[in-house]
Amino acid sequence: MLGKLLKEVFGIVKGQASEQSYDIVREETSPFVREPDRPSVLVMTHSYHGNGAAEILMYVLRWLAIERGWQVHALADNLTSEDRKALDVNGVGLVDYADPDQYDFGIVNTVVSGPIYIQQIAARLPVIFWIHEGETVIWNSQWQVGDWKRVFSQASRIVFQTSWQAERIFGSFTSHLSSSHYCCISNCLLPIPDNIIPVSRATDKKRIVFIGSLYERKRPTDLMDAVLRLNRFDLECVFVGSKEHLSTFPERHRRLIQSDSRFVFTGAMDRRSALAWLCTADAFCLPSSDESQPLVLFEAAHYRVPIIISDLPVYRGNWMHGHNCLMHAVGDTATLAAHLERALSGDAPDPVLPTQADVSETTFRIQFDQLFHELLPSHHRSLLQPTCG
Repeated sequence: MLGKLLKEVFGIVKGQASEQSYDIVREETSPFVREPDRPSVLVMTHSYHGNGAAEILMYVLRWLAIERGWQVHALADNLTSEDRKALDVNGVGLVDYADPDQYDFGIVNTVVSGPIYIQQIAARLPVIFWIHEGETVIWNSQWQVGDWKRVFSQASRIVFQTSWQAERIFGSFTSHLSSSHYCCISNCLLPIPDNIIPVSRATDKKRIVFIGSLYERKRPTDLMDAVLRLNRFDLECVFVGSKEHLSTFPERHRRLIQSDSRFVFTGAMDRRSALAWLCTADAFCLPSSDESQPLVLFEAAHYRVPIIISDLPVYRGNWMHGHNCLMHAVGDTATLAAHLERALSGDAPDPVLPTQADVSETTFRIQFDQLFHELLPSHHRSLLQPTCG
């Protein structure tokens, strides 16, 4: 089941993530002994790079480990070399198993891989369950409502990104919990890397950019079909994301990938390289059938790139058709093509977030600090100082 969910939600194949076939907690000597004057955090998830959930998690881990000097460890559960490198660069250590007594609290990231960790460790360690998924994770699950409720009850705190997630997607699993058990913390616009070198393009071309793994939930083939509808040959439609699942595309789209020079597939890239494409785009398009709160939309808004997205209800509060983006019904490639034409002609709305949509680093850190304050033992709470972005 986990392998299927990973593929559907994040575009990860089963061999790239663990089925968690061994116990997290063992009755052995701890792999490390915490220093009493430093808070200690255990982190558990299936991937630390390559998607928005991993990017925002790594931001928090870097903040705690490097900026604050906390002891932060990740469970080394069949991690890829890329994961290990990312963790090392950001000051996060690895442990093969966990002694809960050595940590102040844990962070379990994503519903896809989180429940197994919570079931094994939450009885002995306060855990923040940080949820980044939309509805797809539930559609593909074999779990019953009671199973979900049990896991949500075991977490000490639950963090959602939007009220739609909390109330409409996962509300059935939290309805029995007190309101203090969970909260909504919007993702923030992560710091934009310095000295990004834009990817050059021909002066007679218009550029459309898609950023995300190329699998069914993201509906990249809808964008291909919309470009074909435009019947324009002055376009460059760039897909930035893993090409691992291109073989699952319908045959006619696979032929287009080989034969139509308008479609450019870069493969997976680090954030800096992806932004080098985004900052030169005439339009950004994400026609997904399911999302939670994509970081790339904040990045497109930062660069004032017109945004074209499907009309998912989870976007409410940040994105509104005709005001700061253009929206189409999922699968409506005719409307998507019309919106692309409008954006390429310079007639799309400016992608400015409404004033009430606070995605600043400062607010994000303050809200997470409040969670940490609630879970840290009293002798560590004085280490939480006001932070700024």
